[in-house]
Amino acid sequence: MTSYLKISGTFEKMDSLFEKSEFLSVRYYNPIGTNKWDVTIRHTDYFPQVVEFIQQSKSVNDLLLIDKAMRNIDQSQPEHDLRSVLVLFANGDYLTTTMAAHLSDDDINDYYAKNKYFNIGNVDDNLQKVAHCIILH
Repeated sequence: MTSYLKISGTFEKMDSLFEKSEFLSVRYYNPIGTNKWDVTIRHTDYFPQVVEFIQQSKSVNDLLLIDKAMRNIDQSQPEHDLRSVLVLFANGDYLTTTMAAHLSDDDINDYYAKNKYFNIGNVDDNLQKVAHCIILH
């Protein structure tokens, strides 16, 4: 699938996305103003909510984050009935997790509501604000 975007970000970050992305394939980018880019990106359409996130992205940082988060996500249908969820945090961290099969999309989106804080620290506390919740399965 191909998406055509107008996004903002520095040349260094745009170049990094072009050179180092693994999930996204930047086919073309052209400056259209100071730190503004016209971008053509190819990506899978297997996860509809990921496609929606990409198409609504307004910054290179959004694309860098989704590229990093999606690198290790299996695109095949899981063998279990659990719901797979990708949570993107405002600081650039992300969490891939599973939730109970009986939960609706609304239940999951309410739990990982935008601007809600979660402790994602392993040893020390690391409270981070949810930027986006993407339901994968």
